[in-house]
Amino acid sequence: MKHLDTGSDKVKKICDAIRHETIEPAKQQARVIIEQAVDQAAIIIQEARAQADAILDNVRKSHEKEKHIFEASMVHAAKLFKEKFCVDLENHFLSPALDKVSSNLFHHADLCAKVVSALVAGFKNKTFNGDLVAMLSAELDKKDFVNHLASDVKNQISKVENGDFSQGIILKLEGDNLRIDFNKEGLTKALMDSLRSDFRKYFFQGS
Repeated sequence: MKHLDTGSDKVKKICDAIRHETIEPAKQQARVIIEQAVDQAAIIIQEARAQADAILDNVRKSHEKEKHIFEASMVHAAKLFKEKFCVDLENHFLSPALDKVSSNLFHHADLCAKVVSALVAGFKNKTFNGDLVAMLSAELDKKDFVNHLASDVKNQISKVENGDFSQGIILKLEGDNLRIDFNKEGLTKALMDSLRSDFRKYFFQGS
C-alpha cells in the first residue's frame, strides 16, 4: 500500500528543499566571505603595523636628527661664546697692559737701544749698500740711546737722529731703500700674538 505524505511531511520536505537550495549555499558562501575577510583583515593589520613602525621610525630618526642639530648648535654657540669671552678678556686686561708696556718702552732710551741692537745684530752677516740710519721718536734722548747700544751695533749705525713722530723707532738703509718701522702699535700686536696662547691657557686650560 502506497504511503501518502501527510501535511506535515510535505512542509518538512519543502523546508528541506529550501534549505538545500538556498540556505546551505548561502552558509557556504558566507564561510568563504568570512575566510577572505579574515585573510584581508590580517593583511590590513600587517600593513598597518608596518606603516606604524615606519612612522615611528621616521619620528625617531627625525627626533634624533633634531637632537643632533640642537646639540651641534649648542656646541657651536658655546664655542662662539667662549671665543667672545676670550676676546673680551684680552681687550679688557691683556691689550691695555701690553699697550702700557709698549708705551713705557718708547720712553726709555736704554730699552729702545737693546731692541735696536737685537734687530741690527740679525743683519750683521749681511752686506748692505748705503748707510744704516736710526730715527728715534721725539721723546727719546738720542745721546742716552747711543750710549746703551751694543758696541758692535754702534759701528754699523751711521747716524742717529730724532724724528717728528712719537713712540717709535725707524731703521732705514738708505742705499737699499729698506725701512723698518718699530712703533707702539706694532710692538703691542707682536706681544699680543706672542702672549695670546698663554693668556688663554691661563683662563681656559688650553683654549
